[in-house]
Amino acid sequence: MMDRLLSQGGARRLSQDQHPRKNQGRRLRVEGITNGRLYYLSVAIILVAILLHQPLLVVVGLLILVISGTTDIWVRYCRQDL
Repeated sequence: MMDRLLSQGGARRLSQDQHPRKNQGRRLRVEGITNGRLYYLSVAIILVAILLHQPLLVVVGLLILVISGTTDIWVRYCRQDL
């Protein structure tokens, strides 16, 4: 029956971290949306912009850094108990 529902697109199997019995008593680790990649990108943009004397690229790098940091802080501290 489950395979029939899956083939019709009506149901979806749970992944291992979503399975309720396997995760009882264990709290899932909350990661941010960016997982660190945007931090490296923003720092690289800032460094290249400083080397090339491009102040607008510094602003873009800082904006990426602030937005990704705010998103990760929100996910870690505000969204964990929803």
